[in-house]
Amino acid sequence: MFYRIALLVISYMLIATISTSGQSPVPNNSELKEVKFVYEGAYGTNKDVVVGRFGPVAVGNNDRVFIGDADQETIHVFEKTGEYVTSVGRIGRGPCEFEYITQNTEISFNDGHMYVTDDQLQFENSAHVFSLDDWSCAKTIRL
Repeated sequence: MFYRIALLVISYMLIATISTSGQSPVPNNSELKEVKFVYEGAYGTNKDVVVGRFGPVAVGNNDRVFIGDADQETIHVFEKTGEYVTSVGRIGRGPCEFEYITQNTEISFNDGHMYVTDDQLQFENSAHVFSLDDWSCAKTIRL
C-alpha cells in the first residue's frame, strides 16, 4: 500500500512539473489585435438546390462557380454572387452521366466547354463535355 501511495505522489509531482514548465507568459492587453470578418458570399444549399457532399470546386472564365456533388453525382453551377444557375449531369453510365464524383474528379474549361472526368474506383474512365452556352451534353470521351 505504501508503494502505491508513493508511486501516486511521484506521478502527480512529475505531471505537475511537466505541465507547468513550458508555459509562456500571458500577454497584456496592449498586444491584442482586432480581428474583423467580412462576409464574401456563400455557395451551396439554398431554396433552389440542395448540395449533398461537396466534391471538386472550380471557377470558370466567367467567374461562375462549379461544385461537384458527390451524393447526387452532378455538377451544380452558381453565379459569382451565389445565385443558383443549373445542374448538369446525373448518376448513370450513359453520355454525360457520372458513375462517381470524388475529390479526384477534375473540372476544367476550354473553348466554351466544361470537361469533367468521371472516376470509377479512383481511376478516371471517361470525360464528359458540356456546352457552357446551353449546358447541353456535347459528348462523352471514354478513356
